[in-house]
Amino acid sequence: MNLKPGESVSAYADQILQTQRAAADRIMLSMMVFLLAACFGVGWATDSLSLSLLVGLPALLVPAAIYRMAPGSLASRLAIAFALMVFSALTIQQTQGMIESHFGIFTLLAFLLYYRDWRPIVAAAGLIAVHHVGFGYLQSVNSGGITLLPGQVHLTVIAIHAGYVVFEAAVLIFMATILKREALEAALVAELSSQISDGDFSARGPAVDGAEFPLLHKVSLMQTSLQSALKDIIGVMTAVAQGHLDRRVTVEARGDLGALKENINQSIHVQQAVFQDITQVMQGVAQGDFAKRVTAEAKGELNTLKQNINQSMSAQQTVFQDIRQVMQGLAQGNLQRRVSAQALGDLNELKDNINQSLDALHAAMTTIHQNARQVAAASGEASNAIGQISDGARHQTDAISQVSIAVRQTVTSVTEVSENTEIASQKSRQSFTLVRGSMVKMDEMVKVVNNIAANSEKINKITEVIEKIANKTNLLSLNAAIEAARAGEHGKGFAVVADEVGKLALNSAESSQEIAVLVRQAVEEANSAVKAVMDVSQDMSGIERETQATDQMLQRIASALVQQSSAVEQINVNLNNLDQIARSNAAASEEIAATVVELSKIADATRREVQRFET
Repeated sequence: MNLKPGESVSAYADQILQTQRAAADRIMLSMMVFLLAACFGVGWATDSLSLSLLVGLPALLVPAAIYRMAPGSLASRLAIAFALMVFSALTIQQTQGMIESHFGIFTLLAFLLYYRDWRPIVAAAGLIAVHHVGFGYLQSVNSGGITLLPGQVHLTVIAIHAGYVVFEAAVLIFMATILKREALEAALVAELSSQISDGDFSARGPAVDGAEFPLLHKVSLMQTSLQSALKDIIGVMTAVAQGHLDRRVTVEARGDLGALKENINQSIHVQQAVFQDITQVMQGVAQGDFAKRVTAEAKGELNTLKQNINQSMSAQQTVFQDIRQVMQGLAQGNLQRRVSAQALGDLNELKDNINQSLDALHAAMTTIHQNARQVAAASGEASNAIGQISDGARHQTDAISQVSIAVRQTVTSVTEVSENTEIASQKSRQSFTLVRGSMVKMDEMVKVVNNIAANSEKINKITEVIEKIANKTNLLSLNAAIEAARAGEHGKGFAVVADEVGKLALNSAESSQEIAVLVRQAVEEANSAVKAVMDVSQDMSGIERETQATDQMLQRIASALVQQSSAVEQINVNLNNLDQIARSNAAASEEIAATVVELSKIADATRREVQRFET
């Protein structure tokens, strides 16, 4: 149960102890099962099993049902308290009021103390008091076999029993109140301790009286003290983590917290002193002063850091002193000295680089000395060579002028050739057009001749039909002549007609054969004509291809001539540029000759300066 700071504990007591009381309900119900079994045993011994069943079973089932619906509730506790007294009353009735059976009342009342609640105790005591008064009266009037005490019922005995019950109930109520407060305190302390163990020191316990809940009050004070101390320590450590070493733990603390406070402050003080010293040393290094050292007292890793920094400063100071001496010697022209101080890491690399630079400088100065002599000697030779170059440049200028004239003539010739080529290309394209027209006409001629050949075939077929008709007519005329001969005088006229018809048929057959011969000759001649035309057409196609190729070749030649003309023009431009360059070279040669003389003087001066260094 999480209470807000300042809330009263009493208002939430039942809620805080609900889990414990639910566990107590389960224990009580388990004990009541044992009581029911005991009642059945007594009932079997006293021949009252039916009474055990009618009273004992409901006394168990009713509180069990209430617990099922509301475990740990006041209703569940009261139901169990009443049920315990019912089992006591049942046992008293089954044993006919035996005095020993009354002991169960006091025993079961004591069990209710486990609830840490005075209300079930009062309820149970009240119920058993009503039981004693009512059953005592019923026994005294002999009503239905009710028995409270063995023998005669006396009011004095009932009063004594009631006095014991009241006294025990009063003591139990007092103890239950104390146990309830202790249980509440234990639960709240456990919850607060759990929050503290989880690292939450900001949690606050409820508002309690220190006299009523002393343990909870002390734990709350401890938690407040711890929170204040940790808050101050966290603030100081945060400042240290951010590089601020001027903060200290100022909270009031005693015992181990006080010792922790002193240790933290002492640790920060030592760190501050060491780092202030280190800062001063580093500032000196930034200003070029390597003589400062870390002098603050330190232990452990801080002392190791201090020693490492001092050793590093000593090593750097030694190396830079050696470097200063070497540089001073270098300023005086001494190239023989080297950095010899011991060094590690980057300092050793710096040392090696300086020594290597000095070696390279020594070699370079030696080379410069030698080169200066060579430059002085070569300057004279260069002066003569440059004079020759100047003469050559003038000759080159004259030659370029002559080449430029020849190039301009070439441009003129190329232009004329290009124009003639364009004219030839136009003529070639005209020839190509004429050849293409002739080929079209040849194709038309081939079509006409082919039509003639086709018609000749048709005529040939017609002459064949005429020849067949003539043969049939001749055959009919023979048959008619035969019939006319049979007819005698009457058939003479018909025979003459038949003879004429036969002659006509023979003439028709001969004519058709002649026509067929002529048609075949015409077809053969037409085929020959077609073949000749095809040969001519192929020749014309060849002429067309050659003409087209010639035109393409002429076009390429014209294009090449145009490009060549442009190239020649560019050559002419380049020759003009070259002429200007040659003239510039001639002027530059004269300037270089003067420069070489000056270079010879500089080489002599350089040689004299290099001789100052000890190589």
